[in-house]
Amino acid sequence: MDFDLDLAVKQSSDNPVFYVQYAHARLCSILERARDQGLTPEGGDVSLLTHPSELALIREMMRLTDVIEIVVTSLEPQQLPHYAMSLANAFHGFNDAFKQANDSSLKVITDNVDLSRARLRLVLAAKVALARVLELMGMAAPEKM
Repeated sequence: MDFDLDLAVKQSSDNPVFYVQYAHARLCSILERARDQGLTPEGGDVSLLTHPSELALIREMMRLTDVIEIVVTSLEPQQLPHYAMSLANAFHGFNDAFKQANDSSLKVITDNVDLSRARLRLVLAAKVALARVLELMGMAAPEKM
């Protein structure tokens, strides 16, 4: 087994642990910013989520129970970090699509309160899923980085 100590302490997307933990911290940041604006995910109607990056994140989160079952039944714990990276990738794809959009309707927090709540509900679900995976791997789920 080769262990790259430089990569293990690197704080960039090259370091898988940092990449996954950073995704969790970003999710927390979005929820905090929404709270500061008086918005919560409560009452969010997820049927409003139709953007490809939203759907990709939902599909990835739906795999969590299957991944856990595979880990338990086949004794393949390496499936958890692979899934954590896939979930973080799906979130970063979602976040990048919305962060770089010039169209205000393609922001997580928009003028449309119903759509904002739906997206915040998605963000909260992703935060919970990522925190659970990190916990299963014995890692911290930081709220800030």
